[in-house]
Amino acid sequence: MNIRPPNGIPVIGQQQATNEAVITQIVQQLSLSIYKPAAIAHIAARDEHQEIEPEHFRQLARDAQTAAQAFFESMGVKFKKPESPS
Repeated sequence: MNIRPPNGIPVIGQQQATNEAVITQIVQQLSLSIYKPAAIAHIAARDEHQEIEPEHFRQLARDAQTAAQAFFESMGVKFKKPESPS
């Protein structure tokens, strides 16, 4: 027998998962907002014959993600630590 709660009553843990998904999406949007101007400025500042180094852009993306998380952590949001691969 499959028992479901009445409509409008959240299942335990469902609201927390929804909140985490929303926060994750907002952090991604903020990190992209940080990354785009930095990437554009880097491209604009390079010499026309200078190659674009993908690693530099990966580092910009990591830095933007860190900055976005730090912003939300300063507002009291707690993030789960990523599990390290075994």
